[in-house]
Amino acid sequence: MQTRAQVASLHTLLALLPQTKHLVRAVTFVGTFSNHNRRGKLSELVDASHNATAIEDLRSGRKNLIICTSACEEGIDISACNLVIAFEPPPNLKSFIQRRGRARAMSSKYILMHEENGKYVKRLADLQIYEQAMEEEYRKEMRELQELKILESEADESYRELVVESTG
Repeated sequence: MQTRAQVASLHTLLALLPQTKHLVRAVTFVGTFSNHNRRGKLSELVDASHNATAIEDLRSGRKNLIICTSACEEGIDISACNLVIAFEPPPNLKSFIQRRGRARAMSSKYILMHEENGKYVKRLADLQIYEQAMEEEYRKEMRELQELKILESEADESYRELVVESTG
């Protein structure tokens, strides 16, 4: 989500809807906000000072959903996360990778909501191609690393000690 107001609205909606209020234990995470001239706005319903507690509540299982702005894209480690739903397309490849990387649990999913024939469809297709290329490059590097480990273990088995008498 792009704004604090969107985060606050979704958090409130999920807490009030009969279909979700007993299933979802949501917490919010937003970036810091320092414009003191905008007091009393909807965006102020979400307090960034609770971010550290929010992450701990999620990690411990006290909460099962985090609703956040892009502030959660970088540097936040939530290894138990198994689903990321983005409501806006990422602005660039870096953002795409960071968002996708938040869902780190085994068999995790990254869902990107978008209009079926919207202007972002081409960009999304391009991002999927980039992601596939990155995955293939990663697999290639892992195969090479495995081959090097095999070579090293074979070299260890035939290791001979060389001693230069003059240097000991």
